[in-house]
Amino acid sequence: MINSVYLLGHLGQPPELKRTKSGRRYAMLSLATSKRWREKDGARKERTDWHRIVVWREPLVDLVEKHCEKGSRLWLEGELAQRSWTDEAGKKHWVTEVVISGFGGNIQLLDKRKGGGVPEPEDEDAYEGVSELERSYA
Repeated sequence: MINSVYLLGHLGQPPELKRTKSGRRYAMLSLATSKRWREKDGARKERTDWHRIVVWREPLVDLVEKHCEKGSRLWLEGELAQRSWTDEAGKKHWVTEVVISGFGGNIQLLDKRKGGGVPEPEDEDAYEGVSELERSYA
């Protein structure tokens, strides 16, 4: 089975950096992707879709924190995940997210004004606990 998502878009708001109860850092992103086309009558049309992104890979959380801002253009590789919860009123909620974690998850900055590409980490400690194969994707 394959569960892969590839998105190219712009951040609609600054990234939200959060921590779990156990202290693990993660980032929440809101990514806009757009499709443009021309109708038969010549009218131009555009549709924008919004995607909720959750970044768990520590080197990529650092990248998001240091280099991403509202409007940043990103290429993302992740997988679809659904989760649910029940609110205080007893109502069940569902959300579909693109999750970037483990092997195969990646983010590339595409902004020319920021130098483009993925910046190198400032030190090797940024890759502590990450395999050599995963490092090639960071």
